[in-house]
Amino acid sequence: MPTAEVLTEHLGYVSDAHRLQAFREACAATINTGNRVLDAGAGVGILGLLSLEAGAGSVHCVEAGAIINIAEEMFSKSGFADRVSFSRCRLEDCEPEALADVAICDHVGYFGFDYGIVQLAREIRRAHLEPGGTIIPRSIELEIAAVSSPRLSAMSDGWDQAGVPDAFHSLIDLARNQKYAAAVSQDELASRPSQLGQIDLRTEDSDFFSWETELEVTRNGTIHGLAGWFRCELAEGIYMTNSPLAENRLNRRQAYLPVEPFKASAGQTLSISVVARPGDEIIAWDVKGPNGFSRSHSTWQGMLSSAADTGRTAPDFVPSLSAKGRLEREILNLCDGKKTIQEIEQLLFEQFLDKPFDASTIRNAVAKHLQQADNQPR
Repeated sequence: MPTAEVLTEHLGYVSDAHRLQAFREACAATINTGNRVLDAGAGVGILGLLSLEAGAGSVHCVEAGAIINIAEEMFSKSGFADRVSFSRCRLEDCEPEALADVAICDHVGYFGFDYGIVQLAREIRRAHLEPGGTIIPRSIELEIAAVSSPRLSAMSDGWDQAGVPDAFHSLIDLARNQKYAAAVSQDELASRPSQLGQIDLRTEDSDFFSWETELEVTRNGTIHGLAGWFRCELAEGIYMTNSPLAENRLNRRQAYLPVEPFKASAGQTLSISVVARPGDEIIAWDVKGPNGFSRSHSTWQGMLSSAADTGRTAPDFVPSLSAKGRLEREILNLCDGKKTIQEIEQLLFEQFLDKPFDASTIRNAVAKHLQQADNQPR
């Protein structure tokens, strides 16, 4: 992601007053003086900063992206540099410097489970948290409602609009099998919201979720899809939400799940089922409405894959390394704790230069993989 986009994303996190207040209250209610805190997926370090202000004795920031450099600078300017350590790596690749009393993160996404929070919480509990330690957030409630909105419908059905060449009209089926991030307004909701399900991040170990609910249509019109959002409990009685119905909602979009448009009248009931495999970024949604209407959608059906792509996932497929794969394997083999970067590059030049890589490609590949070879806290 370009630096400008990264900065814009993180500016949104640190300038969202409702988010900061909710996490500040959760830290105050959870963290005891002197606690060791793990900030997982730290970004610019704002949650680690709130933890220290709440009395944490130390914070360990784990972040795979270069944005961790900004976190280091921020903590230095804030006067906390001597109480913070950093590991630039994914949490599952990180050797914990010490088990944490409290782990804090915000990987909640738009629909609660769609930005890796379930897998992250599981990894925290497995390898990074003291027995009896606490995770912030602790649970997520999922809510869903029907949507009537030509504006949102255009995100998927725009492929069939006038002016788009006929050869592309069939892409509407692919587009209806996608999850979109969208700012849904209260006026675009066509039903009362319903609680879809709940995930307890302190105990959840499942890779598969299945939920069912019913929605009562509140006005006559066309149903274009579903809107999903979360109500996340950070600590006991302390919540944050991106619900379009909440006054103190986060500045965060909701999940929009399109369906083939159908007519519905106020008082009618829609049957909804949602299935998710968050680790594979797959979500499926079924909608049953009046007059026998029934449609099934899933991001699996919306994947841009060919028969050849699918064949490569078959159990009997025999994979082999590409030239790039052989280069990357050799880079990791050479990161043995003895050779300098200059020595590693020289050995790679001798083996791979012009076969088919140039010097710049080799140097960039070495830089990319250094963080996998050296992720010790600093």
